[in-house]
Amino acid sequence: MRIRLAYWYAEQVRAGYTTYLDLPMFRALGVGLAARVWAYLEAEQYEPKTPDLEATYIGLGAPALAALDLAGYTRTRDARVKLAVAGERIVATDARYTRIELRSGPYGHELVVVRRRGDQALEEARAIRAKTRAAGLTPA
Repeated sequence: MRIRLAYWYAEQVRAGYTTYLDLPMFRALGVGLAARVWAYLEAEQYEPKTPDLEATYIGLGAPALAALDLAGYTRTRDARVKLAVAGERIVATDARYTRIELRSGPYGHELVVVRRRGDQALEEARAIRAKTRAAGLTPA
């Protein structure tokens, strides 16, 4: 089998600018903002905070809102409300994420994301989702 990639894409892969998405988790989030935000967060660089937790902070300026397809709101406050709801859905669906919240700071608003570290956290999240599905329930 032979695959041809666009030059810019091949360069991104060579440079290590890639991420892996857990497609069942992506599907569990459904269509819409929560899934887009989750995919965005999966590609983010996280800083270790404790042996078990890592965090990232994303400034919510115009570029970030555009990347999340939230730039169309007349009031950025409305976009932040939608983002907060999406964050709640991610925390309820993916057990690795412990906190996603918006915070106001001296330079504007930022998204604070805290998640559990490591492959064990991912395996536990998948197990919880499988149990939920087996019980006939769907994640929130």
